[in-house]
Amino acid sequence: MPDAPTIGTATSGNTQVSVAFTAPANNGGSAITGYTATCGAQSQSGATSPIVVTGLTNGVAVTCTVIATNIIGNSAPSAASNSVTPATVPDAPTIGAATPGNTQASIAFTAPIQNGGSAITGYTVSCVPGPVTVSGPASPLTVTGLTNGVIYACSVTATNGAGTGPASASVHVIADASSTTDLSITKTNSSGFVTGGAPTLYVITVNNSGPAGVASARVVDTLDPIFSLASWTCTGLSGGQCAASGSGNIDALVDLPSGSGARFQLTATVTALPETPVANVATVSVPAGITDSNPANNVATDGPDIVGIFRDGFE
Repeated sequence: MPDAPTIGTATSGNTQVSVAFTAPANNGGSAITGYTATCGAQSQSGATSPIVVTGLTNGVAVTCTVIATNIIGNSAPSAASNSVTPATVPDAPTIGAATPGNTQASIAFTAPIQNGGSAITGYTVSCVPGPVTVSGPASPLTVTGLTNGVIYACSVTATNGAGTGPASASVHVIADASSTTDLSITKTNSSGFVTGGAPTLYVITVNNSGPAGVASARVVDTLDPIFSLASWTCTGLSGGQCAASGSGNIDALVDLPSGSGARFQLTATVTALPETPVANVATVSVPAGITDSNPANNVATDGPDIVGIFRDGFE
């Protein structure tokens, strides 16, 4: 049988370890036919160094040994390797709230549930356009050097000994010297009469008079159950941004620099019967960190409108 191989360095990977070794000087008089590396409870065979042992658990330390085999049998195990812990990069953190400031923003987040088997050493927040980045050990992190009035999308990554993981979802923020603004909302279908059983178009317009820009202002329009087949589109006005379209109730975030707006066009069908007057309410609200100086104009009601089924051609 051959002598034992000389163990080298064990290097961690994702649920695996790469084991390096040197062939024994004495093969016992018969050519070595292969090697087997064992790490913890898992083994893997191969013809040369290194051998990658898979099926290990991230975060659980192991040591490894190697044996050599010839036609006569197996060698004694090598000495044990260095202790090594399989690991991979951490999962993405969970993004939290963005609190704007003057040329800066504080970004909150929650640590990922899975650290990849290796302790997280830090986090990095990146805001685009730019990117403008900052790194630190924990939430929240304050990103400086932002341009006031610009809409930024900020995300966060976590780093451990294996590297940097994927980015979180993004949160939008508009840095500003002021934290006070005046959002307003209007809603109309340009009529006091709604035809039952036919689509009705409502126009909902949100404006930001400033002075502060507002990212992630929430627009909500929860339709009465008598409405059906609801869908909507949204268009940014004067630099405002919003999702292009959706279906059902409106519950959407809009980004509104000072002096900008967003216009929703909501189409829904009112049930034909009973012919009961219908009203509809839309609201807009500011996120944490922003004060609305005139909350009275954050609610808009259309109606009550008369509902009827008589129309041209019905007779």
